Amino acid sequence: GLHRNGEGRHVPSLSFVNTDYDLIKLFQKYLKGHIYIKPRPNPNHAVTYEIIVRQNTDFLESAKLIAPYLRIKKIKLKCAIDYAELIKAQKNCNLSEEDRQKRLIIAQKWKTLKNGM
Repeated sequence: GLHRNGEGRHVPSLSFVNTDYDLIKLFQKYLKGHIYIKPRPNPNHAVTYEIIVRQNTDFLESAKLIAPYLRIKKIKLKCAIDYAELIKAQKNCNLSEEDRQKRLIIAQKWKTLKNGM
């Protein structure tokens, strides 16, 4: 998805959450990213592991790898891929007004998809 970083800019990322550590390690092997242990909200709940892929190059590789297996979130992923490819092409250097508008359009589309799904 697209998330805002500390500077307020949109950053593409993927996140997978599961209670099976071996499954999360397998995802990491193919998708890279970092594994985080999420705190238990309740002592009766199982420990939850989350893998997050945020680096733009890792995100693009991982997103294209999982895209064929998605149904419902495929449109959201396409939106995030488009945004990441703009970042890759522009390298965050001196964006023209046209490039800013492209990013804004994608971010607005993402917001619409996020609220609708």
